[in-house]
Amino acid sequence: SMAAGEMASQSEAQIQIMRTVMKFMMLWFVMFMSVGTNAGPATALSREGEKFYYTKIIPVDYKTQLKAKSYVYIIISSISSVFGSVAMAILDFNISFFVCSLIFLLIYNFAAVHFGMLLDVNNPKLKWTTPNEAVKHNKNVMITVFGCMFVSMLLAVASGALNVVVMRSGSVSGTVANLVSLGALIAVTVAAAAIMYVMFYKNCERKIDEIEV
Repeated sequence: SMAAGEMASQSEAQIQIMRTVMKFMMLWFVMFMSVGTNAGPATALSREGEKFYYTKIIPVDYKTQLKAKSYVYIIISSISSVFGSVAMAILDFNISFFVCSLIFLLIYNFAAVHFGMLLDVNNPKLKWTTPNEAVKHNKNVMITVFGCMFVSMLLAVASGALNVVVMRSGSVSGTVANLVSLGALIAVTVAAAAIMYVMFYKNCERKIDEIEV
């Protein structure tokens, strides 16, 4: 009976690990689909084309204009992130995972939007004949999409692995493992978001001044 009990606890642990792996695979999918596929920030200036001239002459400072643009993209991807989190919760509900992953997704979105806009303010593609060209043939979009795909996968794998390690290290509940692994993910993402925000707004005004239409 002891052997049977051990086997039962081992199979229970394996099921728990499989559920964790599935949860973090879903998280990666939501990260990529909700945030990584948003081409807006990486073409925020490029899509203005020759009309970019008005950005320079209207009586509103550059930072205010850029903040207004960033808010639009942040809201769009935040709505997608909320829907993605709800979908994950429907498939496998866990309150700690739901809350922590949603907080993480919103911060990750903030970082990704500023990364995309940072690329575009440094290298906008303003010469195009159709608006499609500003998006389709823009390397800023490629860098953002593939960069987000890679970073999303890296973060999901690292956090998922940490979750499994914490769970297997002792009699730790799934809730504690979620709080530790997603807490670490949130901490890393907050740092990345702060760096992107500072880097973007530090030189944005000078960069826009340097852009010639």
